[in-house]
Amino acid sequence: MKNTHVGRPIEYKPALIFPKISKLLTPKQKRFIDNYLISLNATDAAIKAGYKEKTARSIGCQLLTKLNIRETLDERIKSIEDKTEITVEYVLKGINDLAKNAKSEGARVKAFELLGKHLAMFTDKVNSTMNVKELTDAELEAMIYEFIEEKHGTEAIEILKSRCKE
Repeated sequence: MKNTHVGRPIEYKPALIFPKISKLLTPKQKRFIDNYLISLNATDAAIKAGYKEKTARSIGCQLLTKLNIRETLDERIKSIEDKTEITVEYVLKGINDLAKNAKSEGARVKAFELLGKHLAMFTDKVNSTMNVKELTDAELEAMIYEFIEEKHGTEAIEILKSRCKE
């Protein structure tokens, strides 16, 4: 957040304005940070920190938006980068060098594949927009059953159908 005062830009840093508030972390939040740095998965980190599995996904997302947690994570990541001297730029430069200079074609292809993945060039996800209001009830029902079967198996479909008949 920037502001100007007498023609000079002033950068406000919440940690400087509220130093005690920005560093207060509960033991669970500290465990969340430790686990997040290992897996980089907020849901997994929340579960391992002691939050309920049922709410771990939403709690993990919420924790990542909290200023004190974000600041602590950023500091810890910077510390790790400083100690290991491994940064995103370092890794990408190494892969790029491999893609250009590797002796074997297989190594060059793998390097290009990794660079492409980093740029999200090869994705299995399909982004589509669909107006659900244009679907018939039968089409919508078929899509719902297909989704449930994909996620939970055919047994879940049978249970759902039996409950719908009741």
